[in-house]
Amino acid sequence: MPRSNGDNLRLSTILIVAFVATARGGEFPVVEGPPPGFEVVRLTNGGFQVFSSIPDINDRGEVTWAHFTPPFESSVYVYRDGVVTRVTDGTLYEDGSTLDNEGRMAWRRGPTRPTANDLYIADWDAVVFTGASPLSWPKDNDVGQLVWDTTLKDNSNVCEIFEFTRTTGAWRQVSSEGLSSQEPKINNAGVIVWTTLDFSKNPWQSRILMDDHGVLTNLTQGVGQRQGPHLNDEGVVVWQEGESIARWSKGRTEVVIQSGRAPRINNDGHLFFVEFNSTDRTPDPFILKDGTIFAMADENLRSSRSNINSFGEVAWQVFAQDGSSSDIMLLRRVGNRFDFDGDCRVDMRDMRAMQICVNRDPEGQLLGDCTRGDGDGDQDVDLDDFEAFLATIAGPGTITPNCQ
Repeated sequence: MPRSNGDNLRLSTILIVAFVATARGGEFPVVEGPPPGFEVVRLTNGGFQVFSSIPDINDRGEVTWAHFTPPFESSVYVYRDGVVTRVTDGTLYEDGSTLDNEGRMAWRRGPTRPTANDLYIADWDAVVFTGASPLSWPKDNDVGQLVWDTTLKDNSNVCEIFEFTRTTGAWRQVSSEGLSSQEPKINNAGVIVWTTLDFSKNPWQSRILMDDHGVLTNLTQGVGQRQGPHLNDEGVVVWQEGESIARWSKGRTEVVIQSGRAPRINNDGHLFFVEFNSTDRTPDPFILKDGTIFAMADENLRSSRSNINSFGEVAWQVFAQDGSSSDIMLLRRVGNRFDFDGDCRVDMRDMRAMQICVNRDPEGQLLGDCTRGDGDGDQDVDLDDFEAFLATIAGPGTITPNCQ
């Protein structure tokens, strides 16, 4: 199981600025460190042979993921109000969790040794959808819709996209090409994008497709190897095309990053991606924000797939260099001391996180990051900090000055 310790690290901002030419798609200034007003924290330190699924993050800064421990145990976790909590108990195999801005969660569920016909999508304790299997991890939006891909035939190269609507209980098959349709994403307008791969070609070829309430559009022309599409609520779509990142908007496609992978875009156009380091050939995390690329430190880890919220906060996977484990990192807005949930208030909602930071991991709850509880800056959270917290705590209507 993932564990947290006093070594959870908040990475400082280093303002070293350089310029690159076409290597990253334009004359973007590059800053070493996270964007101003943001910090990088490590949410988990699971240890050897513990692996995380791709995390999801909502606009409240809540993050969910699953941790998998061989051979067959996998459980869902959520980071909320400064605390990591285990949501499922490990009696079933549960992974690939997603959550919306209301904190509603969904994930894939099956027995502890899942087979081809017994994986399904779960929403807390209710079965959302069960059908042809195996199902991929679901993705959701904030209006109660879920999308996923599933294998429909014995041939694992044939996958199709499905959509489910919570309010009506209705579901539909979105794609029907008889190819391998994968990686669906859905925005709050109900627009869906995905990759369709044709493995009958050598080398394999793929296209990026969009479904706008039944209207199908091919976003890519000609042949190529495209994957990992993502879109925002404005209908802007990004994807990885070979070794570069392409962006589609209102019928126009352009390359925005010449060397990058696994892009994610939010409604402000902030773009998170990873790029291979030219020295050790391992992927490092970057964010393109307001015309500047920020190169974030990665603790000598291999960064991987991610999700981004409306405020530019990002949760992503990191892997040990030898591939023996993976964990979750978070780029979040800098918060005031004792404000664990980042709502610009120090109130009773922050009490649980403060107590856990002092008491060190009560059973079933784990430290996500305790840096906000270190009031005196001595690198720990102790009774002196707790007394300072109690002196600072105010009513729910009291806003911290100069806090955004």
